[in-house]
Amino acid sequence: MTSGRVFATTYDPDAAVWRLWAPLGAACILGMAGLFLNVLPMTFISAFFSMLALRNWPYSEPNRVILRMNDAGVDIDGVGHIPWHNISRAGLITVPIPKFRPRIIRLELNGPLRTQATPVKAFLRPGWQKVLGRSMGPNALMLPINGLYDSPQDIADAFRTFLPDRFIVMLPGSLSE
Repeated sequence: MTSGRVFATTYDPDAAVWRLWAPLGAACILGMAGLFLNVLPMTFISAFFSMLALRNWPYSEPNRVILRMNDAGVDIDGVGHIPWHNISRAGLITVPIPKFRPRIIRLELNGPLRTQATPVKAFLRPGWQKVLGRSMGPNALMLPINGLYDSPQDIADAFRTFLPDRFIVMLPGSLSE
């Protein structure tokens, strides 16, 4: 029996404007202008913006949970379910870039990702779409948490709640460890 603790978050719907709808609008305008003006480079630029919009298509689903934590483990978009006992250490990394401080949750696993995670149909996406979880070597996973609905601090606190003795604040140099 579980105690019922659950944390879930989605992509920030406000981020969809700049990551999805603006590139899609630019693609439409440039594509039509390229056709009417017979300017081939505009059409190629339009194709680039279309690919960018399609890659960020998950932002069009603001109610779809992409990160869920409960007593059994963590469900990650593009990865699946990872039980807590398969995570040896987790940490929050803040990359020191001026005016934009990307925050990353790094999960270090007890073994290779393919043996530690179980695919969950609700959290699988086509390969061309952006996913939350990204592999960082054979036994590590990176979760960029900027652009999610909940604040990076709230997400880090949720991980700290479920992994109290295995959650640390990492320095940017520890990304390559």
